Amino acid sequence: MNEHLILIDTVGDIDNFTANYEHTETGLTGQIQFIKLGNEYSVFGELHTGETIEETVAIEASSAPTPKQIFWLVAEVLKALLCPECGDKTNPE
Repeated sequence: MNEHLILIDTVGDIDNFTANYEHTETGLTGQIQFIKLGNEYSVFGELHTGETIEETVAIEASSAPTPKQIFWLVAEVLKALLCPECGDKTNPE
C-alpha cells in the first residue's frame, strides 16, 4: 500500500491493538498502539524516528474494518509524521 512503510504485524483486536511497522528507507521500526473511542482512535507510541506520537484520528467506516485497514487509514492521515519524505504533507490536525 505504501512503498515507504511495511506493516510487520498487528496484535490485538479492532478496539485495542498494537501495530509494528518498518520504514523501508532506513530499516528502522516503530510501534503504535490504537485504542478505539467511538468513531475515533487514540494513537500513541514510538515512531521509527525515535519520536513519540500521541494523536487522535477520526475513522469513518461503513463496515467493521480490520486492524490492518485501520493502520493504513491512520498512516495516510499521519503521513507527515510517519514518513515525512513520502511526498504530500498530510496535516494530522
